[in-house]
Amino acid sequence: MKASADFGQAIDSGNTAWMLVSSALVMLMTPGVAFFYAGLAGEDMASNTMMMSFVSMAIVTVQFWAFGYSAAFGSHGVFGWAGYSNVGETPSGTYGTGIPHTLYAFFETQFAAVTPAELSGGIVGRMKFGTFLLFVLLWTSIVYDPLVYWIWSMRIDDTWTVAALGWEGKMGALDFGGGTVIHVSAGFGALAAALMVGKRFNHGDPIKPHNVPLVLLGCTFLWFGWFGFNGGSAGAADGLAAAAAINTHLSASAGFLTWVLLEYAIHRKIDPCGAACGAVAGMVTITPGSGYVYPWASLIFGIVGAIVGFVAVAVKNKLRYDDTLDVFAIHGCCGLVGGLLTGLFATSDVNPNIIGGAFYGHGMQFVYQLVAQCVAASYAFLVTMAILVALKYTVGLRVSEDKEINGLDISYHGGLAYDYSNHGQTNVVAMMPAMSSLKETSSEYNE
Repeated sequence: MKASADFGQAIDSGNTAWMLVSSALVMLMTPGVAFFYAGLAGEDMASNTMMMSFVSMAIVTVQFWAFGYSAAFGSHGVFGWAGYSNVGETPSGTYGTGIPHTLYAFFETQFAAVTPAELSGGIVGRMKFGTFLLFVLLWTSIVYDPLVYWIWSMRIDDTWTVAALGWEGKMGALDFGGGTVIHVSAGFGALAAALMVGKRFNHGDPIKPHNVPLVLLGCTFLWFGWFGFNGGSAGAADGLAAAAAINTHLSASAGFLTWVLLEYAIHRKIDPCGAACGAVAGMVTITPGSGYVYPWASLIFGIVGAIVGFVAVAVKNKLRYDDTLDVFAIHGCCGLVGGLLTGLFATSDVNPNIIGGAFYGHGMQFVYQLVAQCVAASYAFLVTMAILVALKYTVGLRVSEDKEINGLDISYHGGLAYDYSNHGQTNVVAMMPAMSSLKETSSEYNE
């Protein structure tokens, strides 16, 4: 994929304004993940669940400034743009159209920040908080940054056009908004983390959302922010940004409705948390193809994504591994399927910078997409496992049984997210099940 370089051109105020807004929209997605996950989690781990998202944003922001952006997007090595060195207030020539290079770096920082926040949903309620801080730094540096470099990094070639720098980009793999880079990596990373950290002590008792309004508020933040996530990935305020935004909205709506219909057909219930998951599944699925497909195709993405996510959650319940908040099902599986669908439905009629997918006479595009999904999934899973093995035998992964039973909000954060104590009490006590129940379920602790 090639495009004309904007190196040395003047700043485009319209594009710059749009990318500033898009950056702010994507930043809102991390609090959206925090609210979404906290509402789905138990009430004694709500604060801890939210803190995992917010601390991810803080750590990754500094990491991306220090060396992450250079490692992910730089053409002069890991430290060529370290500390935003040579990342100026003029167009870079490679990233965005007529926008300051610093703005593009800011935009991509928000993507990097939300990814480990999404991953955290697989391990809520049982991982040491200090270990999680180290994990976020290592995972972003060793997993996320290389995946970005392979598919999104660009350079100016000898003909002064923008060309791919990473091997997947050179191959021709497409990922418009980050379905592969972000959602597949977060989903398969969450699966690895869930298996490594192990099940919750009370895994036999299905986790129930404790705050439905918080889930829907998080979904709202995500839905709203996703317009910047995909629309901003156009790098300019143009028709491509508009196409990505409308495709995102249509796919989210189709996913929402599909999940509602599936739950009603099977359970005769309309669960608002399930509906919210359907919307997220739709947005995850359309993300890699949002700037490449027709609006009618985005409906197919949303429907297929919701079905895949719904089935993946059912399979998880059957296999009984403890991906607590279904990150692998919603992000990993739906992101992977979205990448494959992009290889079928992508068309140069929507985006003239590509040749198109298999349904438009270019069957090799599906092969490129398949390779990219397999590489991202296997790399994220295996390297996440390696990072966690190293942490397990150095600082330890899991909290003590007492801390887990008492709830991580009290153990790490000094109190519950909601104050259930009497005014006369000096200590906040978690709402604990009967000791007989604990004895019965504690046998699953290390399974």
